[in-house]
Amino acid sequence: MCGQFYISKDVLRILQNYASIPDIDEETFRFGTIYPSSKAFCLIRKEGTYEIMIKQFGIEFKGFKRPMINARCETVLDKPMFRFDFLNHRALMPATAFYEWTPAKEKVTFFEKDHTTMFLAGFYHHDQFIILTRDANASMRAFHHRMPLILQEDQVHDWLFDTDQAIELLDYLPLALEHKMDHEQGKLF
Repeated sequence: MCGQFYISKDVLRILQNYASIPDIDEETFRFGTIYPSSKAFCLIRKEGTYEIMIKQFGIEFKGFKRPMINARCETVLDKPMFRFDFLNHRALMPATAFYEWTPAKEKVTFFEKDHTTMFLAGFYHHDQFIILTRDANASMRAFHHRMPLILQEDQVHDWLFDTDQAIELLDYLPLALEHKMDHEQGKLF
């Protein structure tokens, strides 16, 4: 499950390759750790081109007490509450790293060794977004059984513009990740 991720200003260098960066209101948007209900950048397809928007992490669905922050790759097409937005409103959220916790409540930071920015795949509904998760790869399995669907830069176009390719990418096994742990400061409880 991906409930927090980190964005540094380095993501701006990658995003500007796709579209102009929206004006950032520093009172409502800040770089750093993104929690559910925080705002983050979303790279989307709009009118046949790339657009960068700022949306809120977590989609509020009627009848649920809390916003949904994740959807499973394996079932996204089967769930009526997700299907339309997956097919029509896919998004990529740039991140520098993401966090998971061990069963002992130790915070683990995961990142790509050779890239300052990774793309977390998901979809949006109005001004809110969800991150897709899948079974963990070998580099994460010791810490958590799920992980975000992380796409590479050469997959960005297919994810956003080609529905058939996006459906195939639901089975994509992300590359191995590096990790670090800050035992003393990383405790959840």
